[in-house]
Amino acid sequence: MHRDSRGRHVKTVDKYKIYGASLDFRELCGRLLRPETRYLVLDLDGTFHKGLNPGVMLGFELCAYQAYGLDYMETMDDKNRLGSIVLNWKDQAAQSRYAKKGAKRWLLPGVLYYSLARVGWKVSPLRKTIRQTLGPHAMDRMLALMRLSLMHQMAGVPAEDVHKLVRSLWKRHADRQVIEPEDIQWLRDSFPTLKIMVSSASPRALLQVVQEQFPVHDIFATEVETINGKTSSPHWMHPVFGSGQPKRIAPPASLRQNAYYNKIKYLSLKYPDFMDPGVHTVGITDTKHGEDYPWSEYFKCVADINSPDPFSPLVSTASPLKEIHSAKIKTRREKEEAESEENAQPWDMPSPLPSSENFEFSKQDLEDILVNELAKAEAAAIKCYDAVPGVVEDLGAMAGEAFAINQALENIIIGYNASAGADRNLYFERVQEALKQTYRLNRQLNSRMNPVSKRWSEIEKIMESARSKIHKKAGRSLEDQPPPPYLEDQLIFSEKTLPGG
Repeated sequence: MHRDSRGRHVKTVDKYKIYGASLDFRELCGRLLRPETRYLVLDLDGTFHKGLNPGVMLGFELCAYQAYGLDYMETMDDKNRLGSIVLNWKDQAAQSRYAKKGAKRWLLPGVLYYSLARVGWKVSPLRKTIRQTLGPHAMDRMLALMRLSLMHQMAGVPAEDVHKLVRSLWKRHADRQVIEPEDIQWLRDSFPTLKIMVSSASPRALLQVVQEQFPVHDIFATEVETINGKTSSPHWMHPVFGSGQPKRIAPPASLRQNAYYNKIKYLSLKYPDFMDPGVHTVGITDTKHGEDYPWSEYFKCVADINSPDPFSPLVSTASPLKEIHSAKIKTRREKEEAESEENAQPWDMPSPLPSSENFEFSKQDLEDILVNELAKAEAAAIKCYDAVPGVVEDLGAMAGEAFAINQALENIIIGYNASAGADRNLYFERVQEALKQTYRLNRQLNSRMNPVSKRWSEIEKIMESARSKIHKKAGRSLEDQPPPPYLEDQLIFSEKTLPGG
């Protein structure tokens, strides 16, 4: 339990700046970076493009690829597309196959995700129920639904084919990019000691294309076993994924989900000085759904761009964060339209300010405006910390069982991958039984964590209230906007019954 010199658990950042007019990416970086900044970390989905999740789009592409084949995917034009939907009127059998595969492997996970993360999460009583069921980090669990669904779709597909599909996606949506390769090179030239990294929860295949096109220093992605140029199926299997009996199951130890707090974990493992108090670090993300809110507890400076869910000005007193910036960044198309004096509207973000005025709030400003939120957050934090010892004791008592189940699953998967025929079917039944035990144990763990989940829901609500109050002071509404002209998830086809749920 961390308290500052005033005995508090919660504080405001030193500076919260909201930009009125849309900026160029380089403009924003010029305001965030210092000569001594050592690390700049960029998110991928919704950050490199405005309102676009390449991982979700790849899921659609893979459904079409599996139905029509790569040759058709490479030759079709926009006439064969309806948003993310791919059509082939000349091959009705393939089109029927596409509809079945899409419904089974992408639509069902999308419906569940949309129902929970998009609809249920906005209703306070339902959010509490979801968190009690899935644990304190419920949103990350829901995002894992689409992440694992995508990885099951990718399993067995030649890496070269996936690479071609991802490159095609980037080319097709280039007008929505807000970061260009030239921008990254400019950063490297302007800040010679700066390391630029991209960290995303998306599978490595999407990050490899980024590394190919952008001169970044490093990438961090979700990874799983790769054999002979093809990824294996994640061991998290469930009927919702529609994957059936896979050709090969990846050993559990090979699955590394680079999401939520794990992003910080893997960054600091590879770059141990990342957490040093004297090292200046900057993070830029759209942090949609709050997936990168943990950054506010570890970075020195963060910026949310084109975000419907900006960072909250409230952080723990253990956080080194000093500055938060909230900005709209122009896309390639918006820059071109601005040059021709045409005004383009942002796709998916808070309402624009009535003027180009910037609003900067100092620590004193924030403390004066958020006096009630600070008091409520402090009270909720104390209750949350009080609940932790009992929860830790309960979880410790269950650790042995969790280790035994995981070890058994590892051994069963080894047998599955080495078997064939009737033996393979038997091993698959054993895999399913071991996973049922894992799901059961996870439900028990989540139940034991309910005291913390309940308090975390209270804290989260207060943090969102503080964020909304500051943005309203700047004349910006964080209420839901009408559907954008480019739907990242094409209505409900977006990003277990969840794995581990």
